[in-house]
Parts: sequence; C-alpha cells; structure tokens
Amino acid sequence: MSCAQTSQIHSASQRARSSTHAFTLIELLIVIAIIALLIAILLPSLSAARSLSRRTACQSNLRQLAVTWQSYFDDHDGKFLKGTNQNINYGGRQGLGEIRFGADPDNPVRKPLNRYLQLEEITTAAAEVFQCPSDDGSTLAQPSHFLHYGTSYLTNIFVIGPNQVSINPFDPCGQWLFEASQRLKMNHGVSSGLGDTSRLILMGDWGWSNWLRPFDNVAIDWHDRSCSSNLAFFDGHIEFQTLRKGLYTTEEYVWLPFDDLARNCVSSQVEQDCP
Repeated sequence: MSCAQTSQIHSASQRARSSTHAFTLIELLIVIAIIALLIAILLPSLSAARSLSRRTACQSNLRQLAVTWQSYFDDHDGKFLKGTNQNINYGGRQGLGEIRFGADPDNPVRKPLNRYLQLEEITTAAAEVFQCPSDDGSTLAQPSHFLHYGTSYLTNIFVIGPNQVSINPFDPCGQWLFEASQRLKMNHGVSSGLGDTSRLILMGDWGWSNWLRPFDNVAIDWHDRSCSSNLAFFDGHIEFQTLRKGLYTTEEYVWLPFDDLARNCVSSQVEQDCP
C-alpha cells in the first residue's frame, strides 16, 4: 500500500471519529434546555425540602422548651413566670437589640428558664434551642429575632408574661381578655383550672400572635405559609397550625385561658382576612 493510500485511510478514520463524537450546535442547545428544565423542576422541590427541614428543627426546639416549662412549673408549685417582658425574657441569650432584653453588658437580663437547659441565666452563648433556623427577622427586628430579643419564640402573654396585659379597647373579646388577665393576676398565675390544655397555646414562633390578633397588620412569615406558625401546647404536643385572624378560640387551639372565658369569647370574636 502506497503512502498516499495510507494517508487517505488515516484521514478518513479521523473524520469518522470526529463525526461520531462531536456535538452539533443544535444538540448542545437541546442538552442545555433539558438541564435547565430539570433545574426548574427540581429547585422548588429542594426549596420545599429545606423549608420543611427548618420547620422540623423549629418544632424540635419547641418540644424541648415545652418539656422544660413543665419542669419549671413543677419547681414553682404550678405558678407561671410573671413580670415585665417575661413573655420575651423567659429564656435565651442576651438580646442585642434593646437594653430591656440584655443589650447593655452592664445591665444584663436574667433568663430564668435557662438553668433548666444547663445554660447560665445570663449568657451570650449560642443557646441554639431558642433559635429557629427559619428566623430571618421581620420589620420588628433584624437580622433575626433571636439576635435582637435573645429568642425566636414568644410565649402566650396571658400565662407567661406581664402581670397586666394591655387590651385593645376595640377588641371584640376585650372584656374576656381583661377578665383573664385579672384572674391570673389575682391568683399569681397558677397553672390550674385553665381548661383543655391540649388546645391551650403555650408558645410558638415569634409571629404566631400577630397572625391571631385583630387589628395587627405585622406579618411574620418564616415558613412560606401565611397565618401559620409552629405552636407548642400546654400538654406538650407541637403543631404547625393555621391561625384564623380574630378567632381566639377554635376547635384546634385556644389563646384565652379559662374555659368559661373562652366560651364567652366565642360569641363575640369576629374572623378577619389573613393579611
């Protein structure tokens, strides 16, 4: 075989390999389009999975805190923690946002629930159990409620909070809210006679009470579902609960303690649209 013939055969072989392995522009565009389509399909699922994971972590924290509250009540003869800002200063780290939550190192704020969690009552440590992974703050606090206030979770103000609750005079259930506040003040917040503890809210994600109260237009949405929050109930169980604005008592939850007051409120409460 001559050199010319050998060269021709070699060139033909190279062309064959080239035509076998090279992609045309159209083929490349098709591959890119398929990849883009797969990404578009998978991204919402991945985002939903991340959101669910963060929500589950929040629920785990609340479950631990609900159990811890029972230990606190047992040690205090069933009495609630009452006092100014105690619905916020009950536990967690020193808040960096305001002096009344611990921002001044020279005037720290004691967080009584901490010692039941092997934390110092005055601490700037991580205190992860008080931090919801979904806590990205709100118009009230940045960068997060955890850093601003020292916790991502807010208690039911009627049972763990100030001795006297401020009532909106236009609230349809204002009379019964005031009565509940007075009863808790008179009996020093004893955790007895509160009614159905499986429905009575103990605490939840910071924005839970904003979704619930009428005339409150601050929306704190950490879980991609309006009017919904993780809640811990007095019997210790946890729910990701849809809250109906203006309704303090439903089949799923009760904000107002004492059965008789909750029943009286039912006929007065007025449901509003979720913002």
